[in-house]
Amino acid sequence: MKTVGIVGGLGPETSCSFCLNINRKFKKIKKEQPHLLLDNLPISRKAEEKIIRGGISREHLSFLKDSIRRLNKARVHGIVIPCNTVHVFIEELRATTRVPILSIVEETVKICKKKKFRKVGLLASTKTVQGRLYAKELNKKNIGVIIPKKEDQEWISNCIIHILNNETNDHDKIKMAQLIRRGSSYIRLYRFTIVNRSISY
Repeated sequence: MKTVGIVGGLGPETSCSFCLNINRKFKKIKKEQPHLLLDNLPISRKAEEKIIRGGISREHLSFLKDSIRRLNKARVHGIVIPCNTVHVFIEELRATTRVPILSIVEETVKICKKKKFRKVGLLASTKTVQGRLYAKELNKKNIGVIIPKKEDQEWISNCIIHILNNETNDHDKIKMAQLIRRGSSYIRLYRFTIVNRSISY
């Protein structure tokens, strides 16, 4: 059986949900559980907030490289990182591994293309938006992307921080729904989706 290495801790709930979802889907098809190795990184709250708001976090890169090395030593057959934001480092990480690292950005864009979306809305951390992680890949497929206004983007990053620290509230949920409705009204002539709706930053 092949082993999947998962770099976790970059949104703990997302890491755990990812493991559970993979386990359920694999078991349904193969009638047995998959072999998963989760490496949960001890990222500090300060580093989380810095990168989410658009800063450069050397702490993230250092921990990520260490994790990739550990998973390589454990002889996994492939690696996934269920976090949008740290995909700003994916090329550096791919240069340090003997096994493939799946990009959730690339895979999400493939689905958008398959579904024939012409334009999508993106709700993500400021770092993800500033790094144009999705814009670059979507543009390759001739798919447009709508991003929030600056003040809304700042609020979204704060909301992601609330999620990571178990501080979500009804106001956050209501405002997020309002942003989604507003975004869809901008492009009502197109089929609309929100790219990568996980709570991973």
